[in-house]
Amino acid sequence: MESSNLTLVTEFILLGLSSCPELQVYLFLLFLMIYLMILLGNLLIVLLIIMNTFLHMPMYFFLINLSIIEVCYTSCVFPQMLGHFFAERKSISYFCCVIQVYTFLSFGIAECYILSVMAYDRYVAIRDPLRYSVTMNRSVCVSLVTGSWMGGFVASLVVTVSTFQLSFCRDNVINHFLCEMPALFRLSCSDTSQAEVLSQILCVFTLLCPVTFITFSYTHIINIVLQIRSAQG
Repeated sequence: MESSNLTLVTEFILLGLSSCPELQVYLFLLFLMIYLMILLGNLLIVLLIIMNTFLHMPMYFFLINLSIIEVCYTSCVFPQMLGHFFAERKSISYFCCVIQVYTFLSFGIAECYILSVMAYDRYVAIRDPLRYSVTMNRSVCVSLVTGSWMGGFVASLVVTVSTFQLSFCRDNVINHFLCEMPALFRLSCSDTSQAEVLSQILCVFTLLCPVTFITFSYTHIINIVLQIRSAQG
């Protein structure tokens, strides 16, 4: 859509990874193979854990959720990207862009939180193995997973609403294969400072905090393991 200062954007043009027709065929095959491997690998993990009663433990319960999130996370982008490799007009509607930003952020944040939960699970298992089954009981595991999913959806909602309250009345071309917040900030013709601050706060709570917690957990795990002197330990 040709945009001007008086015309509101109703769709965005995604430039994708390449404009070379010959290269796009190879990129399509490459990313199709990657996507199918992600789907197959994670679905096999889920089926294996569900079918094997010996794997019905907290660690594998968290792993199922991680696999489901990974499938959803990649499915927010890959199908559209694959379709655009052969599309003459690589456009995405305003509404679909909102949905893509929201779901992509939601599953990405939830994945970070699940990884933190898995690190905590391993920390409890190593630190106090005799009380592990009591500490990580079913209700605790469900609460941790629910909190991870809800945390992702709620945090993403706040940032997505803040981003799409902006006015987009300039160019509508995004030099990427998906809708992303930094690109949308550059296209906005209104003040983006508040939305950018919220996105930075989101990064701290979804990237820096989980990474710090995971590092802390595994540092303690390594320390505990190194203190075990007996052959049995």
